[in-house]
Amino acid sequence: MNDILLTQIMQILIPILASILTAIFGAVGIAARRYLGERATAILREALHEAFDRALAKAAQDGSNSPEMDAVAYIEATMGDTVKRLKASTGGLLKRAQAQMAEMGGQNTARFVRPPSE
Repeated sequence: MNDILLTQIMQILIPILASILTAIFGAVGIAARRYLGERATAILREALHEAFDRALAKAAQDGSNSPEMDAVAYIEATMGDTVKRLKASTGGLLKRAQAQMAEMGGQNTARFVRPPSE
């Protein structure tokens, strides 16, 4: 009698426990994917920021009339996968370049001012 009762209880408890464990593992998986996705995005944004620093400095050093446009062209050519993953548009990149140029120019204008040619 106890064996029959135990068998019936197990037939009910095993699917319930399996469902609970599946839900827990699913929630952990979703949280891990979200965390890793946010971390990857942060790394890509930082790499893009550093690339803009280099591109803007080079364009200004070369005496470009439009360092922001040159920087955007450089970013799109060299970091195409990063731009795609971040879903950045050319207009968005241009606005970021302009903002970063203004920020950098205000902090270190010597870096962007071309010495006069004699």
